[in-house]
Amino acid sequence: MHLLLLLSFACTKEEPVVEDTSPVILDADGDGFDALDDCDDNDPAVNPDQTEIPYDGIDNDCTLFTPDDDLDADGFGIDTDCDDADFYVNTEREEIAYNGKDDDCEPATLDDDLDGDGYNRDEDCADQDASRNPDAEEICDGIDNDCDGQLDNGSVDLQPFYKDADGDGYGYIGNSVEACLAPEGYVTDPGDCNDNYPEVNPGADEVCDLVDNDCDGDVDGETAIDRQFWYADDDMDGYGNPSTGVEACDGPTGYVLDDQDCDDEDAFYNPDTIWTVDYDGDGFGDAGYIDFACEQPVGYVLDDTDCKDYDANVYPGAVETCDDQDNDCDSSTSEDGTVAFLGTTTGTLTDLTSTWAAGVDKAPVDFNATEPGSLRVCGSSYYAIITTSYDLDLIGDGSETSVLDAGRRGSNLRIKGAGTVNIEGLTLQRGKSRKGGTLRCEAAADVTGTDVVFSDGIGTKQGGLIYMSDGCQVTLDDFLMEDGWAWEDGGGVYLTDGTLTLSNGTVEYCEADEDGGAFEVIGFSDTYDVADSRVLDLEDVLVQNNSANRGGGLFFNGGSTITCSATSTSVNAGFVGNDADQRGGGVRISTTGSEQSFTSDICDFGVVDSSSDNTPSDIEIGTTIYSYGDDAQFVCDDESCE
Repeated sequence: MHLLLLLSFACTKEEPVVEDTSPVILDADGDGFDALDDCDDNDPAVNPDQTEIPYDGIDNDCTLFTPDDDLDADGFGIDTDCDDADFYVNTEREEIAYNGKDDDCEPATLDDDLDGDGYNRDEDCADQDASRNPDAEEICDGIDNDCDGQLDNGSVDLQPFYKDADGDGYGYIGNSVEACLAPEGYVTDPGDCNDNYPEVNPGADEVCDLVDNDCDGDVDGETAIDRQFWYADDDMDGYGNPSTGVEACDGPTGYVLDDQDCDDEDAFYNPDTIWTVDYDGDGFGDAGYIDFACEQPVGYVLDDTDCKDYDANVYPGAVETCDDQDNDCDSSTSEDGTVAFLGTTTGTLTDLTSTWAAGVDKAPVDFNATEPGSLRVCGSSYYAIITTSYDLDLIGDGSETSVLDAGRRGSNLRIKGAGTVNIEGLTLQRGKSRKGGTLRCEAAADVTGTDVVFSDGIGTKQGGLIYMSDGCQVTLDDFLMEDGWAWEDGGGVYLTDGTLTLSNGTVEYCEADEDGGAFEVIGFSDTYDVADSRVLDLEDVLVQNNSANRGGGLFFNGGSTITCSATSTSVNAGFVGNDADQRGGGVRISTTGSEQSFTSDICDFGVVDSSSDNTPSDIEIGTTIYSYGDDAQFVCDDESCE
């Protein structure tokens, strides 16, 4: 506008132009403020002197910092802010109780009576718990429910508590109080029927003690945990029948607790019955080994009178037999004049007394062992011939009292098998056989003997007393060989294959019509060059008064080893008083074959030119004669003696 005025002046009068340098002020609305200061120069009601009018959408005072809306600058306008003058009131605030403001601009969020129970804070003791107010009922919960300032007073739910005098957790119904909590010494359960005894209460186990322990009104009833089964004892032995049990605290008359009776009709049989072990199965037991049982244990019996329970042939009432023991358990053997055989395979004891008593001269009993065993001959003489192929113990009471006589009908003892034969305390006499009058061993048997007499035997060919072949081994101690006669060789012993070991004995008065009055040890072409094919070992043995055509005491050939020894010079041992018709009165060593030897270790050979001397010589090899006295020591082979 200022510019238009200047232009008009220039058209009317041409005057010198004078530049006006003062500022041009435009105030279109005439409110006294030009357009530079007036933020709306078209509205006189808008200028810097005006007061800002809230919420009219106009900047009345032309000051951008004077808000028209959100006067409290909390970020919420009047359309959402319920108090735009209070920065702490808007829709994002949390209601603060009891400050008189709608802090969250949510009328539903109460500022007082927060629990909505109709009581404000000034009278409600718990304005956040609608169950607590002056109209509420007081209950037993440890809280002031009715806002009277007291806890649980006048509670509507008081309960009864009962005095528990015995401290067992159960009270007596006749002594009670009502309260919210149990007073000391009181409980909730009133079921105790005897409050003076803690072991009596409804929770106790009923036991058999004449007391109602569980307070159910039943004393020692069916609930008693220690009831026992009782059993009928008809035989009154203190033990009951297991099939008759009844359960009770106290048993009925005639009933007992023990149910182990196996026979309730017989008082003898019960668990206290004594049984004795019967090891040998003969029906009688050993009193030293017992067992208590109602029923018979396996291997046990009632009778305890067996005096030897490891032998089935010994028991009360058994027949006394010849076995060197008290068979009938009467403390006496009474065996004289008896014979018995005990088979070790079958265990059978056979009394042979009557059978053997039937044997007579010329008709002896023939006993043939059918199994290993022991044959006992007790204190008498019998006519008998024995044959065995098995192990056999042939036992007598002593060679002076127990005698087996073959009656000239065969060898007293014939061994046909490779077993072990032991002979003790016997005399074998009057045997007659082609080979071995009293003992014929034709097998690789092992024969031993002690206190044995071989007497008056005849060998119609070899071995008046003993014949040995096929590897037979014979060992004798404390023996006597006498009066043997061989119609050919070996009046006492004929040894062709085996070993004969003799000690502490005598060989005397034996005769051979040909060679070897006492002994013939002879091999044949298959063995007389083999050393030790036959062995004769004499220790403390006296060979005396025997006779033959050659070798009155001994005849042997190749492959034979002979030893004669004495344990001391005081022992009468050796070859004395023997006689030969031709050569070697004491010993004839044949040069047939080789590997033969004779050793003398302090053996006697008699005094020269006396009755003790051997005739015609002591030792003869070929045509060479050797003479020795007593206690001689030398060694001979098939050529010489040194």
